[in-house]
Amino acid sequence: MRRRRDRPLVIALLSVLLLQARLVAPRGFRADPGSDGRTLQAASALPRGWELREALAVLDPDLYANAPGPDRPFLDVPGLEASPCWRHSDPGSKDEEGGNRSGVRCLPAAMILGGFQSGSQSLWAAVYKHPLIVKTDVSRYHFWAEHDKKSAGLFNGLRAGADKIMDWQRLAPGAAAGAGSGSGRGAGAAGGKVEEGDAGLAGGGREQDEEDAEPADEAWLRRQPKMMIDGSASTFAFYYAPGVRTHRTFLTTMQPCWKGCHDDHKEGAERDACLDKCFAKAQAADRQVAVKIGIPYNDMSLPLVLSAVYGKRPPRMIIMLRNPVERLYSSFWRYSHYNTKYGNNVQGFTAFVDEQLSALRRCQARNASSADTAVSCLLHFETYGLAEERVFFHADQLLRGVYAVYLDTWFKYFDRRQFLVIKSEDYFADPLSTYRRALTFLGLDPRAIAHKAEVDRLSKLAASGDAAALAAPAAAHKTKKDVTAGGENKLWADIKHDLLHDPEGRFQVNRAAALAARRDQTQGSRAISDQDAEAAAAGSASGGAGADGQARPPMPAAVRRQLLDFYEPYNRQLAELLGDPDFIRGWN
Repeated sequence: MRRRRDRPLVIALLSVLLLQARLVAPRGFRADPGSDGRTLQAASALPRGWELREALAVLDPDLYANAPGPDRPFLDVPGLEASPCWRHSDPGSKDEEGGNRSGVRCLPAAMILGGFQSGSQSLWAAVYKHPLIVKTDVSRYHFWAEHDKKSAGLFNGLRAGADKIMDWQRLAPGAAAGAGSGSGRGAGAAGGKVEEGDAGLAGGGREQDEEDAEPADEAWLRRQPKMMIDGSASTFAFYYAPGVRTHRTFLTTMQPCWKGCHDDHKEGAERDACLDKCFAKAQAADRQVAVKIGIPYNDMSLPLVLSAVYGKRPPRMIIMLRNPVERLYSSFWRYSHYNTKYGNNVQGFTAFVDEQLSALRRCQARNASSADTAVSCLLHFETYGLAEERVFFHADQLLRGVYAVYLDTWFKYFDRRQFLVIKSEDYFADPLSTYRRALTFLGLDPRAIAHKAEVDRLSKLAASGDAAALAAPAAAHKTKKDVTAGGENKLWADIKHDLLHDPEGRFQVNRAAALAARRDQTQGSRAISDQDAEAAAAGSASGGAGADGQARPPMPAAVRRQLLDFYEPYNRQLAELLGDPDFIRGWN
């Protein structure tokens, strides 16, 4: 971003003072006056990063033993500013723990955390095809949300990617001189520190001034970062099932008690009473772990683990949030086990909502002694008793929509500048613009898409280890243009297909509705054509498409009202968290 050289010194000093004031602000959330309203700001008294290492040792000894830390610091060399990489073994080792030829391990520098039925999969697929994204075997491994997966599986899946990142690093200016191990400076994507109030981070996607843009030649490409990205949409909403990694004590306490009740009692009231005692015992043991590590129980969560692992080099994280009522309706039709149990019709959806919502409200009513226990019913629903455990899939789809509960905790463990929160309806309306925003946030220049062949050539050069060729000045190389019959770059055409193609019709109605909403907001400006508006009106009459791509019926008004009433306070909290009342426009 260009800066005027004649800016008065007093303004610069005031800016520093303002930033310092924000950094010491009491805990709470507010809008950043220098943003478009979607910039995130949080202050937290909780420890962050490697200050949480001792807590990680208790919650996940496997990750504690194998992840980076003060004794395994991040490499601080030219070309690795974007990637959290550390020395694991000697170069060329092939030990049982997943050694690789570079002797370096790396974590994904970027993550699309979620959520499901919100467009995250198609956005991830498009970002993943960027030529500077290193492809891996575990790009959607769901490691964090599946507690039985060990770190060896994650690091083994990432080791080839780590080698490719270290190869590419050889191309960076000054790479030959940078041999230190460093302390792991810098947070987030390439391009250096993100300035406070950067509109690109807040979602504005500021374009670079053309006069500032350097030529996209070989010298420019050598300076671009390569990175890995994780697209596991299960990571964001850490209710109990995906959050077991931090609640293993509940599980290990519960399992023998559960078995004992089944061994000692026949099915019936006595067994049920025994099992209910097991739930109370297991949750009490789990809460003692939180006391031991000095963390509030509801904050003992996946964000803690990721913060403790990433330390001083946290990833850039993208979160996509859709109207929770529409997201829930989409999931009911998308996953056949729900409409198989409750009925493949609107009556089935009504029964589904009645049962799951009633069970959740009963849990909150029984545990309404404090705000902590009310939220705990959302985060630990099936741990409260046999009645909750018997709810079909433990109300998981309902719980995924209480976004503010999860986002609040993510902001406690990571600086708000590490997040780009995207309203899914904006993505449905304009996926190409949203894609550019995502690339800008991640530090990936979209111009590299047109230079995939050159990226591939340089990647082979870097992997060859040819010192003379690596040290040679950048030169012009003729590369065959890979274009479609219509003259469009093939990779860009493929990416656009991912963003725009909708074979099951699941996004068509959402895009149309978003266009209609945008037309209303612009008060009938020419930005939205009459044809688009007619398509939106036609689409809004139906409810979208189900798992088989067939049109689904509209949601019953009474059920919609039930869900609106349930989600409204959490939506309001989300808007406050983001400092952006417009974010939830149309949701309530």
